[in-house]
Amino acid sequence: VATLAVMQTGTLVLKRGPSLVDLQIDAIVSDLNMAMVPKGTSAVLPADIVFDCPYPFWQPTSDTDVNIPSASTPVNCPNTGDASAPVTYILGPMISPTVTNNTTGKQFKINATIPSGSHLQVAIGGRLYINLVNDSTHVATNWAKYLDHTKKYVTQLSPGSNAIQWAPASGTPSGALDVIYRPRVRGA
Repeated sequence: VATLAVMQTGTLVLKRGPSLVDLQIDAIVSDLNMAMVPKGTSAVLPADIVFDCPYPFWQPTSDTDVNIPSASTPVNCPNTGDASAPVTYILGPMISPTVTNNTTGKQFKINATIPSGSHLQVAIGGRLYINLVNDSTHVATNWAKYLDHTKKYVTQLSPGSNAIQWAPASGTPSGALDVIYRPRVRGA
């Protein structure tokens, strides 16, 4: 017997047994119809529940993290799902880095120097976040103003192979690039 629970946080949970969670996704209850039970009685009641699910995908519970230590050397970041995958890029330190997805031809460039002792975190999902993070204090500063708007932005990872590379504008590269993502499959 499966049990369906709606948590206060907007999470839909489907369980096959007392301690087994088979499916847990963000969802918002948009309609709930239940029969009323007289006070003091208990019964199992049929219910009609309608959910609006803003992210209807299955995805793993852990991230894929691909480290690209060398500048100008493409590395494959395979998206094994059948939908675009949100991605986070972490770079630093380096001078005005450009990250390119050679598979799609899209890239982004930051027109600023990422200082030693910090890293740049660029998260591309439903929204774009660009933050400089101090490695010792973990304080984040919004760096969106340094995004080069003349580039075709690297977006989420496309299904299949994604050859990703990075390069600084000048100088000897001392940093690296981490590409962090979770493949998604449609049909949740």
